[in-house]
Amino acid sequence: MKKSNGFTFIETLIAASLLLTAVTTVVPIISLMHTEREVLSERRAISLELHDELQQFLWTEEAPVPSDYLKINDKKEVRYTFQYENEFVKGCAEWQNAKKIHESFCLYGLPKR
Repeated sequence: MKKSNGFTFIETLIAASLLLTAVTTVVPIISLMHTEREVLSERRAISLELHDELQQFLWTEEAPVPSDYLKINDKKEVRYTFQYENEFVKGCAEWQNAKKIHESFCLYGLPKR
């Protein structure tokens, strides 16, 4: 009887197919997670910027409402709009996110009287 020390061709093919299956499953998931992390990071940064921009309309009486302007944040064009809605000031930000989808976020504030 012959002594066999090593892998057969079939065992090697099975191991390679398992490894290839794992890689083709994990790589798209990692790419998707990276894109989603980027979208959430943009959304968080723009919401903080919108909060800061809204403060001038809430605390000072000289700020003209309605107001609309474009600002560039980290190579992103963000359009900020502010208007009265009932007794509140509504501030909205609109931009194109990392997935190339148009996104908007709004905050409301009660002006100091």
